[in-house]
Order: sequence, then structure tokens, then C-alpha cells
Amino acid sequence: MVSGICASKRFPRLALRRGKPDWTMKRAVLGRTELTVSDLSLGSSALDGVSGLGSGGLHYYSTSKHKTGSGMKKRPEHETKAQIREAAIDLLILNGYRGTNFRLIAERLGITTTNIHYHFGGKPSLVLDVVTGYVADAIRRQESVWRHPDTTLREKLKLASTLNRQRYLRYNQGENTNRPWSLIWRLRMEKEALTPDTIACLDSYTTSLNQMIREAVLKAGESGELGESAPLGNITTLLISLVDSAAAVALNSGWHQLDELYTATADIVFSAYRPNGPF
Repeated sequence: MVSGICASKRFPRLALRRGKPDWTMKRAVLGRTELTVSDLSLGSSALDGVSGLGSGGLHYYSTSKHKTGSGMKKRPEHETKAQIREAAIDLLILNGYRGTNFRLIAERLGITTTNIHYHFGGKPSLVLDVVTGYVADAIRRQESVWRHPDTTLREKLKLASTLNRQRYLRYNQGENTNRPWSLIWRLRMEKEALTPDTIACLDSYTTSLNQMIREAVLKAGESGELGESAPLGNITTLLISLVDSAAAVALNSGWHQLDELYTATADIVFSAYRPNGPF
């Protein structure tokens, strides 16, 4: 049983209402673990009662034991944070924003929900943290494709297809299981539930991808890979739509359909606008 836990001087507005705590406070401190009101909605049992005001302030007690997991050794903090992020990514891709909560993450890792609150605060903060890192990694992956200095535009399309397949197979046992595999696409479906900062982060991926593909198409025009009559703007729009909607295509029709779409797009573009030459 946890005892001797009290509200610190950081929370002078904490008060009792008819013998119960005022949950409008921002957070209370449980040892080195910070709890928020969302602990209650996310299934935490860390605050099961209030003992009243003593000389040290408002005391909380709990009827549950707090461990890092049954029989598990305590993890280093940096390792715990990394594992929370990875579990959150997987669950958000699988279940979406509304279907993911701290209880599911805690159960997967064998930790408490209060541990997650300690590292990340509330759910919106965790999701923003996860999306920020995920988008940065996704942009780097796309840069390795579209800004590769020694590949043609057609080769870039093949690399983009290969990159999508790697991500697809990470979350699908076979090529026709059609499970979600992109966090960016998954959260776009629930934008109304996200914070403005998280939405802006998701949008930054689209902006970066658009710029990279535009540069690659212009380079193909300048190098002669595409003929002088090629409508570079239209080709850019076509390729952006393909790459940015790849997760939705694979989810609805399976991997093979997406792969065939990449191939068909390349065949059409280069049969129509490829000049005579070495390409």
C-alpha cells in the first residue's frame, strides 16, 4: 500500500469538495510518478481513495500494488520511453487514436499506466511525441528514395514501391492480409480527434513529400529522361497522389494491387513522354 503521498507546493489550488478531491488540479505527485485526471479514464488504479488532510497536506492511498510488471526487472528510463513509443505506434496503427489507450500500452509492456504518464503526461502529449518521431523517420526514408542522386525517376518509383512493401510486411504476415501499416495514414482518418500540433506534424509529411517528388520530376525533365512535351506538373500530381495514398490502396486491395499500380503508372508516364535516348 502506498502511504504518505501528498500534494506538493506546486499545486496550491488543490482542495476538497465534500470530503473528495477536486480533480480540476493539473496533476498530483505519487512518488516520482505524476498522475493526471486522465489516469482515471484510462483505467489506472493509482488513486483509489483520499484519506483527508493532515499536517503534510492531502494524502492519497491506493489499494493496488505498483510494480514495473510481474517478475520484471526495472528498466532504464530511456529504454522504457523507447518501448512505450514503439508500443504506441503499433497500437495506434492497429486500433487508431480512439481505440488506443494507456491501459493497452501498459499491458503490452508489463508496466503501469502511471509509468506512461510519468514519461509522457497525457495521451495527446504521447501521440504528439510519437507522431513527431515517426514523421521525421518517414521523411528521411522518402528522402533516400526521391533525393537519391544516382537514380532515374523510374528507378525512384521502383524504390518507393519497395519501401512501401517493407512497411506493409512489418504489419502483415502475407501480401493479402490487408492490415493497416502506416501511422500517418491511420491518424489522418481521425484528424478531428487530434490536437492542432499533431495535425500540423502530419501535414508536414505531405508538404515534404510533395516537394521531394516535384524536385525529382523536374530533374527528370532537365536530364532528358522525360521529353520536352511532358506535362511535368501533371506528372508530379499523379505521382504525389500515388505515393501519398499507397497505404489506403494496399489496405483496400492488397499489396499486389499497389505494386501493379506503381508499375502501371511508370509504364504510362514513360511510354507517353520518354524521349528516344539512353534511359
